[in-house]
Amino acid sequence: MTVWWQVHWAWRRRRFALEFHPHNVAIASRAPAAPLLSHLSGGLHEARGTITFCSDRAWVVDFGVPAFQEGRPPRKAKLGRSVSGRFYIGVDPFFYFERLKNEKGMPNLFRHWVIRRIFLGAPPR
Repeated sequence: MTVWWQVHWAWRRRRFALEFHPHNVAIASRAPAAPLLSHLSGGLHEARGTITFCSDRAWVVDFGVPAFQEGRPPRKAKLGRSVSGRFYIGVDPFFYFERLKNEKGMPNLFRHWVIRRIFLGAPPR
């Protein structure tokens, strides 16, 4: 009975934002050719996108789906610039939901997701 409930729950729709943590990332002054978000392993992805929001508290990159990082962005991170490299992508633990969504100019990052599988992973280092 418990197993059925877990499987039944997993197919439900959920609404949440994505966060990212950059690893080996390059920022260029030009826009990328096309957004990319390609899974490598665990939460690590090869990605490229465009910076769509930048403040002293957070920045947002659109990889085809938007994601944020709370904290001061790199100096080269400016609105409209291209970002590429490896990124950890994860579910917003609460930073966006509780604080950042109300910051002036912050885009709506909530998306509806259908969860089909959940993998156990380690947090980013």
